[in-house]
Amino acid sequence: MKIRVLDIAYETMADGPGLRTSIYCAGCSHHCPGCHNPQSWDFNGGQEMSVRELLDIVKDVLAVHDVPLRALVVKRRARYDLARTVEELKV
Repeated sequence: MKIRVLDIAYETMADGPGLRTSIYCAGCSHHCPGCHNPQSWDFNGGQEMSVRELLDIVKDVLAVHDVPLRALVVKRRARYDLARTVEELKV
């Protein structure tokens, strides 16, 4: 399975308490008026990555910080679109 990734933010505090790595996925079908991130709407945007590549990135981040995984932030604008993405990351 491939996932379109717009960005990976390392050591961000923008998506919850404490430092975390956030994976921002492409695609949102809502197209809300006034959206602060309309470039995320395109399901073909970003870079195609395999689930294995994303999991390897998560493992690398954990190894560098030597901490257990407590939270993984995967961002996609629409909840029902995000659900399909997160389902693929389950291991």
